[in-house]
Amino acid sequence: SIPAGQMVAIIGRSGAGKSTLLRCMNGIIPVTSGQIAINDVGITEATPRERMIARRRIGFVSCVSA
Repeated sequence: SIPAGQMVAIIGRSGAGKSTLLRCMNGIIPVTSGQIAINDVGITEATPRERMIARRRIGFVSCVSA
């Protein structure tokens, strides 16, 4: 759980699954177990429209260091 207004950074080495986690959170790729809920919307069970609405309330920033 992440409280409202909280900012979280996901860090780790290459291949650790950071991008996969974000894709699961966006509903782009399905999860194989467990559940993801964002703003009380169950992304794993949501319709495509519900996922689209939930995505509009989430911000993702990708950063690549050289």
